[in-house]
Amino acid sequence: DNLGPLIPLITSPVLVIGAGQGLLVAGLREYGFITEGIDFSPQMIAYAKKRRGIKLILANANRMPFRSRQFKTSIVATGVVDFLDNINEIGAIINETRRVTDAQGEVFVASMGTTAQTEELLRYIGIMSDSNQLRLRIAGQMILESKSLLKKFLSIIRENPNRSTIGFVVRAIRSLKSTRKRIRAQFKSLRELKKKVKSGNIPDPKILLEYLPERLFLRSNGQIHELYKSLNFPPREIYVFDNCKIVQL
Repeated sequence: DNLGPLIPLITSPVLVIGAGQGLLVAGLREYGFITEGIDFSPQMIAYAKKRRGIKLILANANRMPFRSRQFKTSIVATGVVDFLDNINEIGAIINETRRVTDAQGEVFVASMGTTAQTEELLRYIGIMSDSNQLRLRIAGQMILESKSLLKKFLSIIRENPNRSTIGFVVRAIRSLKSTRKRIRAQFKSLRELKKKVKSGNIPDPKILLEYLPERLFLRSNGQIHELYKSLNFPPREIYVFDNCKIVQL
């Protein structure tokens, strides 16, 4: 859905970095763009082939098997820089992306994000820090260990004298109203996950916590601007959606 505003700026051939299960590659091809995708996870490569019939390239974002200036448009997908706080690692990815992109071409970098209302709720609960770091393992553990997520949140509120149940409810309502479409999709995914666990098609989700990163950066516009400015790639534009932010370098 977020591709719409970018379509007039995109030119073939296109490279998607961190293509995952191929959703973005498939979307761009539907628009008629010649598109390739890379991912460093063999599992994601297999999922893209199985679920969408898309053949992705197994490669690392900081060392890609392409000649210089091969693509007119490059898109770094969400999840590539969101877990990194080392500016040198982020810089290596951006520099490599620039290398494979035409000098007159476009580079977009997507970062995970959410609405201001949801950020307010996450901070209120204590899952998100003031520096915009989302505590993923804590959030995952809360979800998996609680039969009722609502009861778990309310117990956190009761344990903190500076928080009120009314304040939580107000923030929760604001968050739900601002992300209705995404909430419906997330509940559907959770129901499907529950069915797969019960049928034995996937192992106990608690195992996944071992592989979950400690934190995720939901960077503000200001943090994004300063990050890329420090890498000598000041943003020309930041497109804000309710689930991500896309930076045009």
